[in-house]
Amino acid sequence: MKEQGQKNFAFYSWYGVWGPAKLPAPVLRRLEAASAKVMASPKLVEQLNGLGFEPSVKDSAAFARFIDAEMKRYQIIIDQAKIHIAQ
Repeated sequence: MKEQGQKNFAFYSWYGVWGPAKLPAPVLRRLEAASAKVMASPKLVEQLNGLGFEPSVKDSAAFARFIDAEMKRYQIIIDQAKIHIAQ
């Protein structure tokens, strides 16, 4: 990407858990707590680290901000590279 004029380009994979829109707050908090508990498992962390992942946990608000930042970051790359979908 550097050779294509994309300075400081970094690409990495990430995964998340989504639910339906307007999920009731108590259900959302319960899912967040369960996800955090699972992701804190030393065995799972070890397995993920072994695959090259850096596990992290975000609550729904932080995850939404992360996704928004990712979309903005990639939009800049798309615009700079003049990438268009062929129709």
